[in-house]
Amino acid sequence: MLQEFQRLRPGKEMMADFYSGLERVAEKLMRLPCSTKEIELTRNARDLVLRQTKTGNKRQYAVKCCALLLLPQKLKEKLSIIFETGNGEELRSHPFIICKNSMAQILTGEASFKLCADNMDVCETDCLLKAFVLLLACFYVFNMVYPTKGLSTLTFMQKPILNLQDDSKNDLKVIRLLSSLNEI
Repeated sequence: MLQEFQRLRPGKEMMADFYSGLERVAEKLMRLPCSTKEIELTRNARDLVLRQTKTGNKRQYAVKCCALLLLPQKLKEKLSIIFETGNGEELRSHPFIICKNSMAQILTGEASFKLCADNMDVCETDCLLKAFVLLLACFYVFNMVYPTKGLSTLTFMQKPILNLQDDSKNDLKVIRLLSSLNEI
């Protein structure tokens, strides 16, 4: 999937660009106030990361993972549109990620993820960050439109994080979130 993206977008290093873009916003996303409607999965993830006192690569990985899992909530969308824990029984026409592991396993890099598109398995990875990169690549390579209910989340990952611009109109939710992050 990533090789096909590279072929279609020469000169773009999707993984490196995504990691560096996420590095710029992850800590700030974690510091934004939590809403009372925050779903249990992301609340637990945020609390787990904030309780960790370790520094270094494992903490950085956990913070980035948590930031991605919190992103839909910060944009008033549902994580379940693009990411599901369990068996992936809900049918979707757009690409999404399935994980059968616990939040602790996800944040410590001990989980596995499956990317599905058109309800078929596309690929697997053991890194949540790579799973989200593959998700974006899947939309791009298959020339698919982002689902309406996940539009802001995917647009935020595409534009501010991945720095992959297109001709689409700027999303107001994305602009507001960027403004909040710049105030931190």
